[in-house]
Amino acid sequence: SRKRFAGTGLGLAITKRLCDLMGIEIAVESKVGVGTRFELHVPAKLPEQPLPPSAPATLSALASAPAAPAEPKSTTRAVSRPIAARRPELSSKPLPLICLGSEALVEGLRRCLSGFPLEPRRATDLEQAASLASQEAPWAIVVEPDASGFDSLNELSAHSALRQVPVVMCAEEPGGFQLDRVQALINPFSNEELIDALLGVDCWRKGEVLVVEDDAATRELYAAHLSQSGYTARLAASGEAALALLREGPRPQAIVLDLLMPGMDGFELMAALQSDPAWRRIPVMVVTGKELSSDERARVEQGCELLVSKGDAKTDEVPSRLEGMVAAVQRAGAQRVLVVDDNEPNRDLIGQLFAAQGYKVHTAEGGAAAIELALEKGPDVVIMDLAMPGMDGFEATQMLRAHPATAETAIIACSAFALDEFRKRAEAAGCDGFITKPIEPAELVDRVKRLVLAAKVRRNDLQPQGS
Repeated sequence: SRKRFAGTGLGLAITKRLCDLMGIEIAVESKVGVGTRFELHVPAKLPEQPLPPSAPATLSALASAPAAPAEPKSTTRAVSRPIAARRPELSSKPLPLICLGSEALVEGLRRCLSGFPLEPRRATDLEQAASLASQEAPWAIVVEPDASGFDSLNELSAHSALRQVPVVMCAEEPGGFQLDRVQALINPFSNEELIDALLGVDCWRKGEVLVVEDDAATRELYAAHLSQSGYTARLAASGEAALALLREGPRPQAIVLDLLMPGMDGFELMAALQSDPAWRRIPVMVVTGKELSSDERARVEQGCELLVSKGDAKTDEVPSRLEGMVAAVQRAGAQRVLVVDDNEPNRDLIGQLFAAQGYKVHTAEGGAAAIELALEKGPDVVIMDLAMPGMDGFEATQMLRAHPATAETAIIACSAFALDEFRKRAEAAGCDGFITKPIEPAELVDRVKRLVLAAKVRRNDLQPQGS
């Protein structure tokens, strides 16, 4: 048997919890050398408590304990590209969440975000909000409009110190929030709705942009304008240099690309990006002065999200066009989740839960397959079983963390082993959170969202801010 933990009572503990969920009483009597007697007291009629719309009809798929982790051993498994020794860091201090609203709203935010790495801070006017933002970059600004709220929102978007900060507009009625960097939140709101709104503004957050341009003066101009707009720029003078930077560091939020360069030109670089699963989802903005033929235009449009002529856009307009492109790409694409579990019913059930919430679901039955799929599909979050034969979840997590393309991906451990040892090992391997099986369907997606947001906040707090 591959079950190293057989006889520890884990299966009984899982059965007990499932019985509790279904209103069934279970008892056990066991004698050494005689045997074990189980008693189930099943009510003739269960109370009518309809399941949430997104929940599946049964929880039994999660009742079986997963295979125990294999004994530690060395591995020489290969992934599609070389591994770099790199793991993301997590900040231990909370990030500010500025609130332009009533004290009641601030208290409500504090209750919802208790124990979360976000600290609501109230500002009574725009200048106080700007002062708070200058002290420490906030995750977002939550605005509670009054009768003149929409004018205040316009003022906020025009304020030099605040216009780059994502906004959550908290109002009693939907509508009227069609401005960039604005996420609507209807008041009163639930914890889950608040988490969704705070996750929603993440598409407007500004990260690292790779600029590929052979002209040094143009390259530096792009870097200066991107920095002023809140981005961090990495610079490459050729296609070969760009590939080297992509292999060495984390995946950039976007690429600004010139077409005509000596050596590997923009056409060849786009082909290289499309041929590598780890890079093909990076949004590319091509800025060129070349008059394109119909065939060249077709090649470019296959490999990029936005084509801009140098004659139609000044260098200082690149950041705003880039921001809109990145946000549009992120909003258009469904969130992707990779479910890793060697138990097929577990994979199916968890996948159904996320699919019902609009996620694009991918599944893998082991650690090695998970690494290949993660590099190919670029999931937003990985739900990782820990106890699997072959490459277990601990090793798979370590390898994902070490790869530049997946180093920042949220990874949530999901295991029936609720031991401190497993939690500590999962955290040491690089997991962002730990969920214990069996899983209550109505809670799983919300818990994962909270863990993903917490990980994003902590990592964002360590990112360099553009100036």
